[in-house]
Amino acid sequence: MLKLHGAQARLLKVVKKEERSQHLDHIREFEDKAIRHITPNLISQGYNIERRSRGSVGDIVAIKGKEIWHIDFLYTRDVSKYPPQTGMGRQQLLLRFGRLAVYDKPITKYSIAMDKRILAEQYIQFKPIHLDIATSIIVLKEDGFEELPFN
Repeated sequence: MLKLHGAQARLLKVVKKEERSQHLDHIREFEDKAIRHITPNLISQGYNIERRSRGSVGDIVAIKGKEIWHIDFLYTRDVSKYPPQTGMGRQQLLLRFGRLAVYDKPITKYSIAMDKRILAEQYIQFKPIHLDIATSIIVLKEDGFEELPFN
């Protein structure tokens, strides 16, 4: 039998408490918010925006000339229930960067969009040093977004 410890057990308890449909509603609301905050700015910069289906690298793709920028949305519940120090953030990055490393279509830039700056500040510490494309975290703000590059 699998035994969960610490943050994993707390996270499982949170998921069980919250109705799955309510959780999916929160994800959809976050995705809508991300699109409202990101796409107008990108369109004004001359990008064409495409919405991608699940399973693709990125939820939206912004294309301008030879630049192909995949933007992946990362919804996180409550930071107090999913603290950055638990290692779950690192796991999220490893999964996304691993998928990105074997992606077999053109891509010149990759970003992860989120709305919790405290998580972005933790995630930005894990640098994808073996990827040959630009990577960043996009933090949603009331009036748009801020891009934090992995340097």
